[in-house]
Amino acid sequence: MPRPPPVRITFQPAAGTERHLTGAIMHRYNAYSILCWNLLSPFESNGSRPGRFAIAPMALAPISEIWGRRPVFIFAGIVFMVFQAVCSVMPNLAGMLIARFFVGVGGSVFSSVVGGVIADLWHKEERNTPMALYSGFVLFGTGLGPLVAAALVNDLDDDTLAWKWSFWHQAILDGVLLIAILVLFKETRGSVLLSRKAKKLNQWYEELEKAGVYGVWVTDVPEESSDCSSASSVKTMPGHDTKLEYNRDRRLQRIRWLVEADEQRPPLRKMMATSVMRPFYLLFTEPVVFWFSLWAAFSWAVLYLSFSIVPYLYSDNYNMSMRVYVAMMASAIIATVVGILQENLMKHPLWSGQFDEKEVPRFWQFMRKHFPADSPEARLYFTCLTALLLPAGLFVAFLSPISTSHYTQAIGIGFANWGIYSVYLATFNYLADTYHLYASSALAAQSFCRNVLGGIFPVLTGIMFDNLGLRNAGCVLGGIATGLTLIPWVLVFFGARIRARSKFAISLQKQ
Repeated sequence: MPRPPPVRITFQPAAGTERHLTGAIMHRYNAYSILCWNLLSPFESNGSRPGRFAIAPMALAPISEIWGRRPVFIFAGIVFMVFQAVCSVMPNLAGMLIARFFVGVGGSVFSSVVGGVIADLWHKEERNTPMALYSGFVLFGTGLGPLVAAALVNDLDDDTLAWKWSFWHQAILDGVLLIAILVLFKETRGSVLLSRKAKKLNQWYEELEKAGVYGVWVTDVPEESSDCSSASSVKTMPGHDTKLEYNRDRRLQRIRWLVEADEQRPPLRKMMATSVMRPFYLLFTEPVVFWFSLWAAFSWAVLYLSFSIVPYLYSDNYNMSMRVYVAMMASAIIATVVGILQENLMKHPLWSGQFDEKEVPRFWQFMRKHFPADSPEARLYFTCLTALLLPAGLFVAFLSPISTSHYTQAIGIGFANWGIYSVYLATFNYLADTYHLYASSALAAQSFCRNVLGGIFPVLTGIMFDNLGLRNAGCVLGGIATGLTLIPWVLVFFGARIRARSKFAISLQKQ
């Protein structure tokens, strides 16, 4: 089973964040800084305006549920690689904006469809570890991208060569990634695999028919079974003494395998419209999808705001920038390890095993009764605690004394990154468990909100901190983050009632 590729195919798009190249781009195209921030934000603004990166998954993620994951990955990988190379040779700003648009289209698909791939490959009980690794590589890549870009700008004296190499090295890695997808990644969508198998079986039966082997004998059973024996006769096979009794109502029937999903598939135009509209339908009709999307959107916006605030605050302090980015990557690694350990704790035999209540200690009796390990909300138990690291990290980063800010800001942003990781992991796990057959559509809905808001925050970073100041802006962000941490608590205690009101979620659980 091809399990490693989903992690690899997410890492490279996440790493493509060239924050420290703003000055070089401004010098090359003689453009304003706010336009250059927008230009270098394909993963939240899709290369030109906030939200375009969010639109591509809304169409391509549901299409992957119909035609398969692999074709969508190959298409997205080619687009991502080609337009990264185009960016390195683009002579004007307008062309660069268009090229960055398509870079965002190509890179956006992976962030949404990989969650569906993991839902295809792993059962609910085994899904946390691959989801944890996937989420960890996403955040690790978003920290490594600015780190590499800052190193290029710092080591290369030629600004033009620096920003060109930021695209060249990505195009090279994208090419390696695309080859890995072509060689290693196999289709994972169940309905697509069944359709392919049915097609091969039908081709085999057609070859048998051409060779003279035609179908099977089928008996037409009458409505009234009386006098059935009168319709029988005995025939001796030529060259044999064996006598066969057969029914006069028997007939030869061709064999053809059909897949229910193929038979119920609407016309192409309607199918495409449904695929594009389903994520919006889930977003505006499913409370779980809506609130998780809002929570993930703000967390993602804070993540990209942290990328923007580093060059904004430390444009002349290379060492401080490195310190922050290293802290972000370290927090991603630690959070991933903790996320994997959570699954082992959830599988504790006294929590999830079959035991008589009298044989279980009181603590585990309490946990089994009030926080069952087999509940969909079990994905959120630890998130209720680790998500608090997001507002706590923001308060530490922006409210710490100036004398200690060079270290506390890096530590605070690192802890905030850990909190963002927990939100990201909980969102993917919970939506994949609840909307498993349409996991990509649900994840595309939250990806839409996440990237729209994530595209706005970096552009407004300078404006917000100039007008509010570092401390006031930190208080606003920390306050909003604190309020949103109520979402997992509400779902832990009332999630079953909320899901019970959702006809869509109930119908999926019965399948």
